[in-house]
Amino acid sequence: MTAQMPTDTPYPLESTDGASSIEKIDYATKGDSFWTGLAQSNFETARNYQDASLTVQWERNADHFNNRHFRRSAYNSRLYKGRSRLFRPLTRASERASSAQAAAALFSNIEIVDIQPENQNDPEQVLAAKIIKGALEYRLKKSIKWYLTCMGAWQDTRVYGPCYTYTDWEYEEAEIEVDEIQKNIVGTDDTKGRTKKVKKTVIVKDRPVIDMIPVENLLLDPACDWRDPIGSSPYVVRLVPMYVTDIEARMEATDDKTGKPQWKKLSRGVILSSQRDVYNTVRQAREGDNRPDKTDSQEQTEFKVMWAHENFVRIGGEEFVYWTLGTEHMLTDVTPLREAYVVNERPFTYGFSVIEAHRFSPSSPTDLISNIQIAINDTANLRLDNVRLALNKRYILRRGATVDLEALMRSVPGGGVMTDDPERDIKVVETRDVTGSSYKEQERLESESGDITGSLLGQAVQNNRQITDSVGGMEMLAEGANAISEFDIRTFAETWVKPQLELLIRYIQAYESDEVILNTAYDDAVKKGGWTQRIDNLDRDSIMNRVMNEKMTVNVNVGLGATSPQRKVATLSKTIEAVGNLPEMAGELDSKEIAKEMFAAAGFQDGARFLKKKEDGEEPEITQQDLEAAMQQGAEQAVDQTKMADIEMRREVEFAKLELQREMGYAGIAAKENITMAQLQNKLDIDLAKDKSRRDVAAAQEATKREVLINQREELNFKKTTGLPGI
Repeated sequence: MTAQMPTDTPYPLESTDGASSIEKIDYATKGDSFWTGLAQSNFETARNYQDASLTVQWERNADHFNNRHFRRSAYNSRLYKGRSRLFRPLTRASERASSAQAAAALFSNIEIVDIQPENQNDPEQVLAAKIIKGALEYRLKKSIKWYLTCMGAWQDTRVYGPCYTYTDWEYEEAEIEVDEIQKNIVGTDDTKGRTKKVKKTVIVKDRPVIDMIPVENLLLDPACDWRDPIGSSPYVVRLVPMYVTDIEARMEATDDKTGKPQWKKLSRGVILSSQRDVYNTVRQAREGDNRPDKTDSQEQTEFKVMWAHENFVRIGGEEFVYWTLGTEHMLTDVTPLREAYVVNERPFTYGFSVIEAHRFSPSSPTDLISNIQIAINDTANLRLDNVRLALNKRYILRRGATVDLEALMRSVPGGGVMTDDPERDIKVVETRDVTGSSYKEQERLESESGDITGSLLGQAVQNNRQITDSVGGMEMLAEGANAISEFDIRTFAETWVKPQLELLIRYIQAYESDEVILNTAYDDAVKKGGWTQRIDNLDRDSIMNRVMNEKMTVNVNVGLGATSPQRKVATLSKTIEAVGNLPEMAGELDSKEIAKEMFAAAGFQDGARFLKKKEDGEEPEITQQDLEAAMQQGAEQAVDQTKMADIEMRREVEFAKLELQREMGYAGIAAKENITMAQLQNKLDIDLAKDKSRRDVAAAQEATKREVLINQREELNFKKTTGLPGI
């Protein structure tokens, strides 16, 4: 049986005289129906896989993170009415502990990012790397909410597994009217002139943006490579919720490149009739069951939320991008990616903190401990039900008996229950108290959750009192937890932080035009790098050209001991000591950088403010007087050390003499009394104990006398003030 070639293959084969040739299809010329059909097919394929394989897991994780039982749990059914439904916040506590560790590792040092050139021997390239670092730091501090973005991405990896961000450059101009002075007008005073209204174009926005994408709003092909899902997937669909007014505004706005409207014009009725992603279960779990869908709660037509899809498709060996409203209507023409995005790559960054090979959407720590969370909830709730039953018994009542049920159910301490026949009408069901074993089981479960997540919580420390009370026990517990935490943080830094910053640098190189930012970065790089003496030999224009074109290497300074400041300082000190002992290496260490790193580990982000600053090219001048003073100080210190050593030696000799005299005295007494040294020591101990007892008795008698005198004095004062006979 001969296999048939699919009719929709991008490279149909045509046979001519027994020879075959491949005719490449020009997809750019395909009509709108082809591209909307492709958008719908990609959307349905990715969404169906997401709903079947990932949605339930994400829902449960979101519920546990928000301290709620999973919506499909038996605790939310009618069968559990009247039962304890407590939720132990283990998941949220674990996430908060891990976020605190990540923040300490990523933001304790103000210079967490290090940018290096490809060629360290090229001075212009080295200076260009320092300049681009200055521009990047400015944008991270001023234009981007980097702390919230970074920690939000970390939280997504801890709750859902993957995290996604979208990077672009936001640029917007506006025309405003300003007063312009007109001079040299006939019949007017030139010094005053006249003013008239003129239109002027001003830049409203000119900055990079990094937007976080909820995991359910980015669709990928299920067969993509787990190491690079964004780049390996044949398509990426970004779902963007937009207000109707914003959609219409883009339809009216003009594209600067083409002079045409940014989006194709559609009527409001068509916009409102497009497909809408309502009642998404993951979004509902994240927002809460008691809240309406935030994308479907607006009654005003202009502010209703519709869903625009940005489709990235790689087909026929070329990458295309286009927008659709839902999957039915084209909003833009199909454009090659290199024309839509200057970086010529998909503007997304994907990251995770838990490695799961061959799975593009890995499990999160929340998912890994979900069964333990459920078991802890069951244990805690069963224990509470047991306590309630032990304190408020269950009763078996004879049918038809006359019993005061209201009084029986209230179970008021000291209350009574009316019944005709107490022996037959009411039977108490005894409940055994099992709280001891349940606490032990809960402690084991909490310890196991800490082993998985690497979070050393206070309860875990309390559960391991025998270990933590021993020498080094706390360090043993912290060592294992820190190893897992550092592993997760390092994974997150390599998969998201580093690629995200590299992509942001490419946007800065392509779009940064703020002369103030560039000049400041240039001056700081020249000043900090000590280039003042050599700057005349370098061409500033050449350097700035390399800033905007050279490829840079980004390093994230997260390593061993990143989650523990004490371990970080200790490791750094030992490393510096070991390196300093190497031949010709002591003078190569940068003491200022070492000091800043230690200040950062102590909790001060910018340790440079504690260090003295000196002017460009200024070296400390050492005079002959300074040398003589230093030599004199060293000589005095040497003399002082010699004197202290001599005094210490004399003290030890005198102490040894006294010990010898004491031992000889004891030996003489023992020989005189004809007893051994051990017997003598026992006798001395007994005598000391008797002396101590006599002193204690005397002290107690003295205290009693003092108390009697105080009472007598108070009684006399009472008689004087009141005139009564006494207390």
